[in-house]
Amino acid sequence: MKFYIYIIFLSLVFVGCSKKQDEPDDLAQIVARGELRAVTLESATSYYMIGDNEMGFDFALAQNLADQLDVELKVVIASSLNELKQMLRDGKADFAAYKVPATRSVREEFLSTNVEVMSNLVLVQAKNRKPITNVMQLIDKDVYVQRHSQYLTRLKHLNDEIGGGINIKYLSDTLTIEEIMYEVARNKIPFTVADNDVAELGKKYIKNLHIGMPISISLPKAWIVRRNAPDLDSAINRWYSDIEKSKYLRFMTQRYLNRSNYFNNFNMFVLKGNISPYDSLFKANASIAGLDWRLLAAVAYNESRFNPNTVSPNGAMGIMQ
Repeated sequence: MKFYIYIIFLSLVFVGCSKKQDEPDDLAQIVARGELRAVTLESATSYYMIGDNEMGFDFALAQNLADQLDVELKVVIASSLNELKQMLRDGKADFAAYKVPATRSVREEFLSTNVEVMSNLVLVQAKNRKPITNVMQLIDKDVYVQRHSQYLTRLKHLNDEIGGGINIKYLSDTLTIEEIMYEVARNKIPFTVADNDVAELGKKYIKNLHIGMPISISLPKAWIVRRNAPDLDSAINRWYSDIEKSKYLRFMTQRYLNRSNYFNNFNMFVLKGNISPYDSLFKANASIAGLDWRLLAAVAYNESRFNPNTVSPNGAMGIMQ
């Protein structure tokens, strides 16, 4: 605790000096404004909503970090990993409360914190089909991945390694990996690629999934900050070192990573035939405009995941932006 008091004291001293208009936000500016801005992606392991409640492993840790720094936490949801990184570049967020794969380009542009895990990529396929057990069996097979993702990058490299032949199909970056895994389980698409930890969690709740075959070595993925925010990076690393072996972290790991109510929430709207909690509103307004109400629902889902508190990068708020 003395560390955080010392950090806050130094921050308040430094922020008393004149601040240039283009000076980047680091820890001193964060403490002065009383708000820590986290950008994340919706996923079972990072961030999601149950009713009006914000949940997720990375969200819970980010909230704990903000509490330790004695500031408010503001969460902004990006629609893709590319958008997440751009929001950091643009100064619209202070750090990513989402574990970003530590690729060479990420390491060159950002600071990777020690809030990290090791994970490899696996092939996700339906259990009720003859399984692929060797990468060479992917030749002439369709594998679906998000267009701007680490999954696509690895799949292209794998395709080169085996001499080509994998039919790489592109999906929207706005789809979550959990949604894509559901499509595999329903036999709507044959294969996709996911992080092993995410796939293992999903397998507990999504029936008919097989995730046995790795397609990469184990690599780190971590929270990241801008390179011009070294004090924030240091504060995050010191805070995480303090809680790394704590009962709090064990509890949060059990709550969100060993089990998850994210999939219960997803099932409530997807598997029972409803689209969203706002179906009646979509139907009423679609009839006035002469539109198919499901089209309105699809637009709202892509823009906000039906989260009325979603804020777009341009500042728009609500389920339709």
